[in-house]
Amino acid sequence: MANFILRKAEAKDVSDILRLIKELAKFEEMEEQVVLTEKG
Repeated sequence: MANFILRKAEAKDVSDILRLIKELAKFEEMEEQVVLTEKG
């Protein structure tokens, strides 16, 4: 079993979070409903 550490997201995590959201949208066939940017 893999070990995981949960922590609060940091600014450096934004690109990975956006990538995961885009992958989920693609999997759910909802890509056209997701608009994301890294602007902050």
